[in-house]
Amino acid sequence: MTTIEQFEEILKTEAGVADAILDSLYEQQQAIIQFRDRAIVDAAERGKRLLEPLESLEREREKLCRAFDSTMHPETNGTFRLSGLARSLPNDQAAKILGAGKILKGKVEKIMTVNSQNRMLLDHSLRFVKQSLRIMTDNYTKKLVDTTI
Repeated sequence: MTTIEQFEEILKTEAGVADAILDSLYEQQQAIIQFRDRAIVDAAERGKRLLEPLESLEREREKLCRAFDSTMHPETNGTFRLSGLARSLPNDQAAKILGAGKILKGKVEKIMTVNSQNRMLLDHSLRFVKQSLRIMTDNYTKKLVDTTI
C-alpha cells in the first residue's frame, strides 16, 4: 500500500469514526428530548470512547502530512493543506484525497453543530428545572419535602 493510499484510508477511517460519534450525539439528543437519563449517559460514554481512536487516527494523519510536507514542500515549515498535497499528485489520486478530506470535514462540522444543539437543549432543560423549583418552593422559601414526622 502506498503512502497516498494509507493517507486516503486514514481519512476514510476517520470519517467512519466521526459517523459513529455523530450517531452517539443524535442518540444523546433524542434522550435529552425524551428525558431518558440513562440513555444520555450511555450515549455520552459511547461517544467519549470513540474519541481515543479518532485522536489516534488524527495523529497518524498528521504524521503522514508532515512526511509529505517535508519531502514535497520543505519551505512550508509545518503548515499543511490537503489542497497543497493534491496539487502534487496525479489527478485520480488528488480527487480521492480531496474527496475523502471533504467528507471528513463535513462530518466534523456536523458533529460540532449537533454538539452545540445538545448543549443548548441541556441548558434549556436546566433552566426549566430551576424555574420549576423556584415556582414550587415559592422562590426557594418553602421546603419541597416535609421531613418532620
